[in-house]
Amino acid sequence: MTMDNLSEKAKNKLNEYNGKQYQLEFFHNIFNIMSKNDLSPREFAQKTGLPVSYISTLIYRPYNIPSIDVVMKIANTFNLSVNKIFNYKAYNKNFFFNQLLLPELLKQNIGINELSSRTGITKMLLDDIKNGKIHNVNMINVISIAKALNVDPAKWLLKIGQNRINANRA
Repeated sequence: MTMDNLSEKAKNKLNEYNGKQYQLEFFHNIFNIMSKNDLSPREFAQKTGLPVSYISTLIYRPYNIPSIDVVMKIANTFNLSVNKIFNYKAYNKNFFFNQLLLPELLKQNIGINELSSRTGITKMLLDDIKNGKIHNVNMINVISIAKALNVDPAKWLLKIGQNRINANRA
């Protein structure tokens, strides 16, 4: 599958992504994976185990920031790093997410859904952390997440405190 083979409808949708850098980057990465593996959207969906309707949404409509679960599923299917699919660190400047939570999730191959069930923290709140809507994560939630991931909460709290001190100095 090449850019020439991509339907006119999908090409026209590129204009809708104007100004939405991260969605466009994700769209291009998905398209490149499909092209390199000569996969149609339906074949891509079958290979990844994602619904065809979700893949169609990625291609034909501007989409929100992908969930970690989806990005991990695609990365694992095609033996790629998560950052080859979507660069969360460039998108989300949240210290807690980028420096503490995301590396641990990737190391343990755990997605937001599983983390939510382990901690009792709603998926919506975890998505808000992922999407950068929450910059200062509640200390109780930090401790709960750290414990669920078998990380020493004191180390995370110390790093968060140090980051805040450094940010105030700058």
